[in-house]
Amino acid sequence: MKPFFNRAAIKQAAKSNLKNHYWLSLAVALLSGMFTGGGISFGVRFMNIDTTQSNVHGLPENSGLMAYLISVFGSRREVYLFFVSIFAGVFVVLLTVSLLKYYFVGGPLVVGGSRYFINLTKGQARFTNLAYGFANKAPDGYKHVRQSMFRAMLYIFLWSLLGMVPFALLAVVGAVGLSFVEAHVIIALCVLAACLLMPVAMIPAIVKSYEYSMIPYLLAEHPEMDRQTVFAASKALTAGHKGDLFVLDLSFLGWYLLGVLCCGIGTIFVVPYHTASRAQAYAVLCTLAQTEDE
Repeated sequence: MKPFFNRAAIKQAAKSNLKNHYWLSLAVALLSGMFTGGGISFGVRFMNIDTTQSNVHGLPENSGLMAYLISVFGSRREVYLFFVSIFAGVFVVLLTVSLLKYYFVGGPLVVGGSRYFINLTKGQARFTNLAYGFANKAPDGYKHVRQSMFRAMLYIFLWSLLGMVPFALLAVVGAVGLSFVEAHVIIALCVLAACLLMPVAMIPAIVKSYEYSMIPYLLAEHPEMDRQTVFAASKALTAGHKGDLFVLDLSFLGWYLLGVLCCGIGTIFVVPYHTASRAQAYAVLCTLAQTEDE
């Protein structure tokens, strides 16, 4: 019988692989993901600027803190620009730190974690596999791993910028509309439109994230592959199966929601199961690719 991508069989195999290795797998999954976060979120309250008077609708002109800030900066416009520049500066600093953290530590740890979970499918997992991204014996191993992982992450990030296009367009429209409509109406309309448009704009980034999703497994199992070959191999493995991988990830949504209900900490215990299923899916995709070549 010709093999195929069977989600239920993949998850069942992952459960079997985790048997007697769950807590070690949990530790590896958490450590390999520890340095790959760095999500930066800022809630910026945009104020309604009256461009003819350099004034911002909101607090009265002579109210406490605002009155003091205006006396220092000269006008509400300057106060607004000052705080926007502060938010922008903090964002740039945190983003830079996150990128450096991923480049030197996060990417290699992901590859090490991938090697652990690949070996778990073979019954050969060792905690020391986690260090593989830093210590593999291939030529320029650590350099090759960190550069390849960083480039994949950077490509996905650049594709995800398409998701910001609706916000940029709506910001321009909103700035123009402030002269004619109340600020809270403009903000509500912009948020609603962005929520509707952003998921569509993010589709290319989601597709690319699945196209590159096999890169850490390939680097973990075939360190001799050069970067171009690794990217091409990941693209070939996921061709026609991005939807399968997406549905596989989506099937864990219920588990994560249940974890959230358990004070949020329950989500942590789903991670090994999800990660082991991803590694099992990689093994299945490799088998499918070999079958197609024969």
